Amino acid sequence: MIQNKFTPTAKNALKSASSEAGALGHTYIGTEHLLLAMTKDNERVGGGILLARGIEYESLKKLIREISGTGAPTHPDSSDMTPALRRVIELSSAMAEKYGHSLIG
Repeated sequence: MIQNKFTPTAKNALKSASSEAGALGHTYIGTEHLLLAMTKDNERVGGGILLARGIEYESLKKLIREISGTGAPTHPDSSDMTPALRRVIELSSAMAEKYGHSLIG
């Protein structure tokens, strides 16, 4: 993983995604968990965009529970990221590089 290429905000979002996945009892960290983590912080650009589009934390969490279910709390880490989440991170890195940024935000 390219952890040293993340801004502090991005690191916090991934850490929060892991916490959200664990609280839901999921043994993996997926794109849905990252999206859920982003909705918790609408002071940041991503969270603000989601909120402006009507995507709110509680309703998204409810939807994830309906679709993926829940289980006993877990403690997933970066090795438990889904291929889709890894791909999102890779694409984010490529976009950052394309626009001359050294960090993924």
